[in-house]
Amino acid sequence: MHALWVIPNRSAKHHFVRMQLLSELCCPVCGMRETLRMPVDACQFFHECNGCHVLLRPLAGDCCVFCSYGSVRCPPVQDVSVTGKRASCCSPSGVPVAVVNSPSGATDA
Repeated sequence: MHALWVIPNRSAKHHFVRMQLLSELCCPVCGMRETLRMPVDACQFFHECNGCHVLLRPLAGDCCVFCSYGSVRCPPVQDVSVTGKRASCCSPSGVPVAVVNSPSGATDA
């Protein structure tokens, strides 16, 4: 079962938008799957795989690891599909502006 978040949406005809908050990340290196809760107001730029400990980063053109490796795109991108407005966490080029869970001193495997 997916967690849903309902947010007010004053710019749309309907006043509320349902968003999925859980996404299953699949590591492209070892195939390990993890179900994680996504942040609702920022992009998660890094995630360390619990299986092989590789540091996952978004693919070119994606704003976060959920958009690149997840079963569900991040809430800001889900909101774009409903409102038509660019996600607040991303710049026009798609590069994240807000970053959460940035590991200090982490390196790629």
